[in-house]
Amino acid sequence: MHLLAVTAASRSIELSASYFVPDALTLQALVEAMKRGVRLRIVVPGKHIDSETVRKASRATWGPLLAAGAVIAEYGPTMYHCKVMIVDGMLVSVGSTNFDNRSFMKTNGQQGMVLNVVVGLVGALLAGLLISPMVGVGTINQSNFSLPALIVSFVGAVVLLAIVNIFRRGSAR
Repeated sequence: MHLLAVTAASRSIELSASYFVPDALTLQALVEAMKRGVRLRIVVPGKHIDSETVRKASRATWGPLLAAGAVIAEYGPTMYHCKVMIVDGMLVSVGSTNFDNRSFMKTNGQQGMVLNVVVGLVGALLAGLLISPMVGVGTINQSNFSLPALIVSFVGAVVLLAIVNIFRRGSAR
């Protein structure tokens, strides 16, 4: 999923990873994206990291990225464990997958991201269709849009996501 997002990017890639150690294919995709005019900004942990080996391995991959125009910043004040990717301001991946080959092979982050999107949409639709009329806020459609209806749909998405994640992982994280 991450590699597909990088190759589809047309304007920007904002990346934050506690372990940023891209393999050769991912590095090439990031460099090619910048050659297409995509802005790449990366935030990684600074000196407060739980694995100095990972920090050195990460830094060893920066050369081609910096040469192509990437901006790489190390977060300094304290431990940094954020895992976020935003592509073109439209696709957002937030979660447990680090930006390294080990994580891509070991975790099911991509499947979890797709499942969460689907469950969120279903939750929003169900809340919009079932709960909104019961609380008297109406539904969201082309001719009618209201903040209360949007809030009900959002809450429905969050509640259904929490329920599914409790059963899937044992917690609502």
